[in-house]
Amino acid sequence: MSWYVCRRCEYMSKQKEVMRRHLNKLNTCKIKNQNNRLTDTELYNLSLEKTGIDDLVKNDTCKKNYCSNCDKHFTRSYSYKQHIENNVCGVNVTKIEKVENNVNINNPIININIGMGALRGFEEKWDVSGIDKYQMVGLLLSNNKFSNTLKKILENDNNLNVIINDKSGIVYNATIDKYEPMSKNDICKQTIEKLYNHLKEFYWDISHDTSKSDYVNKGNFLDDEMKKIDTGYDRYHYKTEHYRNIANEALNYFFKSVKEEAEKIYHDKNNSVLF
Repeated sequence: MSWYVCRRCEYMSKQKEVMRRHLNKLNTCKIKNQNNRLTDTELYNLSLEKTGIDDLVKNDTCKKNYCSNCDKHFTRSYSYKQHIENNVCGVNVTKIEKVENNVNINNPIININIGMGALRGFEEKWDVSGIDKYQMVGLLLSNNKFSNTLKKILENDNNLNVIINDKSGIVYNATIDKYEPMSKNDICKQTIEKLYNHLKEFYWDISHDTSKSDYVNKGNFLDDEMKKIDTGYDRYHYKTEHYRNIANEALNYFFKSVKEEAEKIYHDKNNSVLF
Protein backbone atom coordinates (compact mmCIF):
# COMPACT_ATOMS: atom_id res chain seq x y z
CA MET A 1 0.00 0.00 0.00
CA SER A 2 1.28 3.45 -0.92
CA TRP A 3 0.24 6.95 0.06
CA TYR A 4 0.83 10.55 -0.91
CA VAL A 5 1.92 12.60 2.10
CA CYS A 6 1.87 16.39 2.31
CA ARG A 7 5.36 17.32 3.48
CA ARG A 8 3.98 20.52 4.97
CA CYS A 9 1.16 19.35 7.26
CA GLU A 10 1.34 15.51 6.96
CA TYR A 11 -2.10 15.20 5.34
CA MET A 12 -2.32 11.79 3.65
CA SER A 13 -4.20 10.56 0.59
CA LYS A 14 -4.17 7.47 -1.61
CA GLN A 15 -4.99 9.55 -4.69
CA LYS A 16 -2.53 11.90 -6.35
CA GLU A 17 -5.22 14.23 -7.64
CA VAL A 18 -6.66 14.68 -4.14
CA MET A 19 -3.19 15.53 -2.88
CA ARG A 20 -2.71 17.99 -5.74
CA ARG A 21 -5.94 19.76 -4.81
CA HIS A 22 -4.81 19.90 -1.19
CA LEU A 23 -1.50 21.48 -2.20
CA ASN A 24 -3.18 23.98 -4.50
CA LYS A 25 -5.61 25.30 -1.91
CA LEU A 26 -5.91 29.07 -1.75
CA ASN A 27 -5.05 28.99 1.94
CA THR A 28 -1.88 26.93 1.99
CA CYS A 29 -1.53 24.52 4.89
CA LYS A 30 0.99 25.32 7.60
CA ILE A 31 4.39 23.65 7.81
CA LYS A 32 4.57 21.56 10.99
CA ASN A 33 8.33 21.23 11.08
CA GLN A 34 9.67 24.79 11.21
CA ASN A 35 13.24 23.46 11.17
CA ASN A 36 13.12 22.02 7.69
CA ARG A 37 15.23 23.70 5.01
CA LEU A 38 13.22 22.63 1.98
CA THR A 39 11.80 25.18 -0.41
CA ASP A 40 8.08 25.37 -1.16
CA THR A 41 8.73 23.81 -4.57
CA GLU A 42 10.64 20.91 -3.03
CA LEU A 43 7.90 20.33 -0.46
CA TYR A 44 5.30 20.43 -3.23
CA ASN A 45 7.15 17.95 -5.46
CA LEU A 46 7.90 15.55 -2.60
CA SER A 47 4.23 15.54 -1.64
CA LEU A 48 3.33 14.28 -5.12
CA GLU A 49 5.72 11.33 -4.88
CA LYS A 50 4.04 8.12 -3.78
CA THR A 51 5.50 6.70 -0.57
CA GLY A 52 5.32 3.06 0.47
CA ILE A 53 3.74 2.24 3.79
CA ASP A 54 7.01 0.75 5.07
CA ASP A 55 8.78 4.07 4.54
CA LEU A 56 5.95 5.92 6.25
CA VAL A 57 6.17 3.71 9.31
CA LYS A 58 9.95 3.93 9.35
CA ASN A 59 9.71 7.73 9.35
CA ASP A 60 6.82 7.68 11.86
CA THR A 61 4.51 9.47 9.43
CA CYS A 62 1.61 7.09 9.97
CA LYS A 63 2.94 5.02 12.85
CA LYS A 64 0.28 6.31 15.20
CA ASN A 65 -2.67 4.60 13.45
CA TYR A 66 -0.98 1.85 11.44
CA CYS A 67 -1.56 -1.89 11.94
CA SER A 68 1.49 -3.73 10.63
CA ASN A 69 -0.27 -7.09 10.73
CA CYS A 70 -2.94 -6.27 8.15
CA ASP A 71 -1.09 -3.37 6.49
CA LYS A 72 -3.90 -0.92 7.17
CA HIS A 73 -3.79 2.75 8.12
CA PHE A 74 -6.68 4.33 10.03
CA THR A 75 -7.53 8.02 9.70
CA ARG A 76 -9.25 7.97 13.10
CA SER A 77 -7.28 7.17 16.25
CA TYR A 78 -10.44 5.74 17.78
CA SER A 79 -10.98 3.34 14.85
CA TYR A 80 -7.39 2.16 15.13
CA LYS A 81 -7.74 1.49 18.88
CA GLN A 82 -10.99 -0.41 18.32
CA HIS A 83 -9.30 -2.45 15.60
CA ILE A 84 -6.47 -3.40 17.95
CA GLU A 85 -8.50 -3.85 21.14
CA ASN A 86 -11.06 -6.08 19.38
CA ASN A 87 -8.24 -8.15 17.88
CA VAL A 88 -9.83 -7.79 14.43
CA CYS A 89 -6.86 -9.13 12.49
CA GLY A 90 -5.71 -11.59 15.17
CA VAL A 91 -2.82 -9.54 16.57
CA ASN A 92 -1.72 -9.71 20.15
CA VAL A 93 -2.07 -6.17 21.48
CA THR A 94 1.22 -6.45 23.34
CA LYS A 95 3.04 -6.92 20.03
CA ILE A 96 1.76 -3.65 18.63
CA GLU A 97 3.85 -0.59 19.28
CA LYS A 98 1.22 1.99 20.21
CA VAL A 99 2.36 5.57 20.13
CA GLU A 100 -0.08 7.25 22.50
CA ASN A 101 2.05 9.43 24.74
CA ASN A 102 2.64 13.14 24.35
CA VAL A 103 6.00 12.95 22.57
CA ASN A 104 7.71 14.68 19.68
CA ILE A 105 9.09 12.63 16.79
CA ASN A 106 11.55 14.50 14.61
CA ASN A 107 13.13 13.81 11.25
CA PRO A 108 14.47 16.20 8.55
CA ILE A 109 11.02 16.74 7.07
CA ILE A 110 8.34 15.76 9.55
CA ASN A 111 7.64 16.82 13.12
CA ILE A 112 4.68 15.04 14.70
CA ASN A 113 3.14 15.97 18.03
CA ILE A 114 1.13 13.01 19.25
CA GLY A 115 -1.45 13.42 22.00
CA MET A 116 -4.70 15.11 22.84
CA GLY A 117 -3.53 18.65 22.19
CA ALA A 118 -5.22 18.75 18.77
CA LEU A 119 -8.76 18.58 20.18
CA ARG A 120 -10.51 21.84 19.38
CA GLY A 121 -12.55 23.63 21.99
CA PHE A 122 -16.26 24.07 21.32
CA GLU A 123 -15.70 27.82 21.68
CA GLU A 124 -13.26 27.66 18.74
CA LYS A 125 -13.74 27.15 15.03
CA TRP A 126 -13.85 23.55 13.90
CA ASP A 127 -10.86 22.05 12.14
CA VAL A 128 -11.84 22.05 8.45
CA SER A 129 -8.32 21.56 7.09
CA GLY A 130 -9.34 18.19 5.63
CA ILE A 131 -12.16 19.69 3.54
CA ASP A 132 -10.85 20.64 0.10
CA LYS A 133 -12.52 22.98 -2.39
CA TYR A 134 -14.24 20.14 -4.26
CA GLN A 135 -15.89 19.08 -1.02
CA MET A 136 -16.73 22.68 -0.14
CA VAL A 137 -18.58 23.03 -3.43
CA GLY A 138 -20.43 19.77 -2.79
CA LEU A 139 -21.56 20.96 0.63
CA LEU A 140 -22.64 24.36 -0.71
CA LEU A 141 -24.67 22.70 -3.48
CA SER A 142 -26.23 20.00 -1.30
CA ASN A 143 -29.86 20.13 -0.24
CA ASN A 144 -29.09 19.80 3.48
CA LYS A 145 -26.18 22.19 3.75
CA PHE A 146 -26.05 22.56 7.55
CA SER A 147 -26.55 18.85 8.29
CA ASN A 148 -24.11 17.63 5.65
CA THR A 149 -21.47 20.12 6.77
CA LEU A 150 -21.78 19.02 10.40
CA LYS A 151 -21.56 15.36 9.36
CA LYS A 152 -18.38 16.07 7.40
CA ILE A 153 -16.84 18.12 10.22
CA LEU A 154 -17.47 15.35 12.76
CA GLU A 155 -15.43 12.92 10.66
CA ASN A 156 -12.38 14.71 12.10
CA ASP A 157 -11.43 13.52 15.61
CA ASN A 158 -10.20 17.03 16.42
CA ASN A 159 -13.82 18.22 16.31
CA LEU A 160 -15.36 15.64 18.65
CA ASN A 161 -15.74 18.12 21.50
CA VAL A 162 -19.46 17.63 22.24
CA ILE A 163 -21.08 14.80 24.18
CA ILE A 164 -24.85 14.70 24.71
CA ASN A 165 -27.32 12.28 26.22
CA ASP A 166 -31.10 12.51 26.30
CA LYS A 167 -31.30 15.43 28.73
CA SER A 168 -27.98 17.22 28.93
CA GLY A 169 -24.59 17.75 27.35
CA ILE A 170 -20.99 18.69 27.97
CA VAL A 171 -18.49 20.48 25.71
CA TYR A 172 -14.73 20.74 25.77
CA ASN A 173 -13.43 24.23 26.53
CA ALA A 174 -9.86 24.56 25.24
CA THR A 175 -9.34 27.89 27.02
CA ILE A 176 -9.47 26.21 30.42
CA ASP A 177 -8.65 22.69 29.12
CA LYS A 178 -11.76 21.23 30.75
CA TYR A 179 -15.15 19.85 29.84
CA GLU A 180 -18.07 21.90 31.11
CA PRO A 181 -21.85 21.37 31.11
CA MET A 182 -24.02 23.07 28.53
CA SER A 183 -27.72 22.71 27.75
CA LYS A 184 -28.64 20.90 24.56
CA ASN A 185 -30.44 24.01 23.30
CA ASP A 186 -27.32 26.15 23.75
CA ILE A 187 -25.17 23.49 22.07
CA CYS A 188 -27.49 23.47 19.07
CA LYS A 189 -27.70 27.25 18.92
CA GLN A 190 -23.90 27.64 18.93
CA THR A 191 -23.57 24.78 16.44
CA ILE A 192 -25.82 26.62 13.98
CA GLU A 193 -23.72 29.77 14.43
CA LYS A 194 -20.50 27.89 13.76
CA LEU A 195 -21.92 26.03 10.76
CA TYR A 196 -23.22 29.29 9.30
CA ASN A 197 -19.81 30.93 9.65
CA HIS A 198 -17.99 27.98 8.09
CA LEU A 199 -20.40 27.84 5.16
CA LYS A 200 -19.87 31.56 4.58
CA GLU A 201 -16.11 30.96 4.60
CA PHE A 202 -16.50 28.11 2.09
CA TYR A 203 -18.52 30.43 -0.15
CA TRP A 204 -15.87 33.16 0.14
CA ASP A 205 -13.00 30.76 -0.60
CA ILE A 206 -14.68 29.38 -3.73
CA SER A 207 -16.00 32.73 -4.98
CA HIS A 208 -12.59 34.38 -4.67
CA ASP A 209 -10.51 31.52 -6.00
CA THR A 210 -8.50 32.96 -8.90
CA SER A 211 -6.63 29.74 -9.70
CA LYS A 212 -7.38 27.67 -12.75
CA SER A 213 -9.62 24.94 -11.44
CA ASP A 214 -11.97 22.40 -12.94
CA TYR A 215 -14.35 21.96 -10.02
CA VAL A 216 -16.76 24.60 -11.21
CA ASN A 217 -17.44 27.01 -14.03
CA LYS A 218 -16.66 30.56 -13.08
CA GLY A 219 -19.52 32.90 -12.44
CA ASN A 220 -22.08 33.67 -9.75
CA PHE A 221 -23.34 30.09 -9.50
CA LEU A 222 -22.99 30.05 -5.70
CA ASP A 223 -24.85 33.30 -5.01
CA ASP A 224 -28.22 31.53 -4.93
CA GLU A 225 -26.81 28.86 -2.61
CA MET A 226 -25.54 31.51 -0.21
CA LYS A 227 -29.01 33.07 -0.16
CA LYS A 228 -30.43 29.67 0.81
CA ILE A 229 -27.88 29.45 3.63
CA ASP A 230 -28.90 32.90 4.88
CA THR A 231 -32.57 31.88 4.69
CA GLY A 232 -31.96 28.67 6.64
CA TYR A 233 -30.06 30.58 9.31
CA ASP A 234 -32.83 33.18 9.64
CA ARG A 235 -35.51 30.49 9.81
CA TYR A 236 -33.74 28.80 12.69
CA HIS A 237 -33.66 31.99 14.72
CA TYR A 238 -36.88 33.71 13.71
CA LYS A 239 -39.35 31.06 12.62
CA THR A 240 -41.54 28.90 14.87
CA GLU A 241 -40.21 26.93 17.81
CA HIS A 242 -41.46 23.77 16.06
CA TYR A 243 -39.10 24.42 13.14
CA ARG A 244 -36.20 25.03 15.51
CA ASN A 245 -36.95 21.80 17.41
CA ILE A 246 -36.84 19.80 14.18
CA ALA A 247 -33.47 21.35 13.32
CA ASN A 248 -32.15 20.61 16.82
CA GLU A 249 -33.20 16.98 16.52
CA ALA A 250 -31.15 16.69 13.34
CA LEU A 251 -28.09 18.23 15.02
CA ASN A 252 -28.49 15.95 18.04
CA TYR A 253 -28.64 12.94 15.73
CA PHE A 254 -25.20 13.69 14.27
CA PHE A 255 -23.65 14.35 17.69
CA LYS A 256 -25.08 11.07 18.99
CA SER A 257 -23.71 9.22 15.96
CA VAL A 258 -20.16 9.99 17.15
CA LYS A 259 -20.92 9.89 20.87
CA GLU A 260 -18.95 6.70 21.51
CA GLU A 261 -15.83 8.14 19.89
CA ALA A 262 -16.23 11.48 21.69
CA GLU A 263 -16.61 9.67 25.03
CA LYS A 264 -13.40 7.75 24.33
CA ILE A 265 -11.55 11.03 23.82
CA TYR A 266 -13.08 12.34 27.05
CA HIS A 267 -11.94 9.25 28.91
CA ASP A 268 -8.42 9.52 27.50
CA LYS A 269 -8.20 13.12 28.71
CA ASN A 270 -9.85 12.70 32.09
CA ASN A 271 -9.57 9.01 32.95
CA SER A 272 -13.12 9.06 34.30
CA VAL A 273 -16.59 7.88 33.40
CA LEU A 274 -19.26 10.19 32.01
CA PHE A 275 -22.75 10.87 33.39
